[in-house]
Amino acid sequence: MHLIAVYAISLIGLVLCVSFARAELSEPILANVLWASSVTAFLLTFTVGWQMLLQRSNKKLEAAPGDENLASKLSESQERERIIAEYANDALLCVSKEGKILAANSTPFRLWSVDPANLIDRDVRSFAVDEEGKIAIASIERTLAEAGQSSFEFRMLLPNGRLVDCHWHCEYSRTDDVLYCVITDISERKAIERLRQQLMSMLGHDLRAPLSSVKVALAAVARDTSLSGESQGTVSRATGSLDRVIALCSDLLDLQQCEQGQLALKEQLVSVAELIEETVDEFRDQIAEQNQSISLQLSPGFINADEDRIKQVIANLLSNAAKYGGENSRIEVRMRDESDGLELSVEDSGPGISVEDTARLFQPYVQLNPEAGKGGTGLGLSLCKYIVEAHGGRIGVRRSDLGGACVWLRLPKLIS
Repeated sequence: MHLIAVYAISLIGLVLCVSFARAELSEPILANVLWASSVTAFLLTFTVGWQMLLQRSNKKLEAAPGDENLASKLSESQERERIIAEYANDALLCVSKEGKILAANSTPFRLWSVDPANLIDRDVRSFAVDEEGKIAIASIERTLAEAGQSSFEFRMLLPNGRLVDCHWHCEYSRTDDVLYCVITDISERKAIERLRQQLMSMLGHDLRAPLSSVKVALAAVARDTSLSGESQGTVSRATGSLDRVIALCSDLLDLQQCEQGQLALKEQLVSVAELIEETVDEFRDQIAEQNQSISLQLSPGFINADEDRIKQVIANLLSNAAKYGGENSRIEVRMRDESDGLELSVEDSGPGISVEDTARLFQPYVQLNPEAGKGGTGLGLSLCKYIVEAHGGRIGVRRSDLGGACVWLRLPKLIS
């Protein structure tokens, strides 16, 4: 309102001055001066008023609650994204459709002392040094061609000559028409895996063979009739301890083969009922020592399987039932011919397994109740799972009608 009044007064003054100048003054020069002064005064007033209007408008914008400047918000958002990218734990690359690196964050320098500027315009194919690397590059090229995403691992050659084990996750952006790659350094994990493989190799070649020789020697000593009863007992306990160590070595080697997908199966026609009876006979002395009872409910059935591996599974289930069932417990072994396969189950009347523990039961190195002092390595059931699945079967656990646990497995049967 104040501005309107200023403009109105200025305009009226201008009109009056012009009229007066034209009507009363006989001197043209003086009239023109008055005319020019009036116009100048009006323009100055108009300019000052316009600046006041702009200032008031800016103050209103600044004072408006919650209405921040959009450009400022966008700038802050971009800065946050830049900071996140620069200080991420993973290396981030932007790759063109031709395989050239267009941009990189600063992580390569912090991880591997590689200046990100040295990566720009470098072809990602230069990272490959072996067959595994060639497979990875082929995956990148396929992702670019299909505008999709992929994940893989390989040992990459850096510009400074270092070899680094990395996990890549690549995803194509149709909006930006580039491939974004997130590279995670997994050198530590790979080093542990290689150390583990060396340990397994040592167990297989440098430890198990000498242990087998010691077992043969102990067997020869045990046949010596001149030994006293106490000495015979010592030899027997030493043989049992040695058997457990050899079994542990075998389990570790088997687990390594299973995890690497290298478990070899010698399949043949197997009568499941006969295999169960044979395995149970080997456990009868152990079961009798704990005053346990065992019963069999078997039906005829045949599978195409590795007999030794399936026997290993059955033996492990029987051993667990005898170990965790407790003294004076009952064990039942059943084999049923179901529509989708042969189901074998081993049940006991022990304390059973909680619902929370069933999810961990088949994981390697897991012992559900180590404080009970039952021994074991926690490898048995994980090996059973690998073996059963390698035969195209399934394995699981449920509550037994006897009150304890029931571990079951289902294997494809032969159709007669």
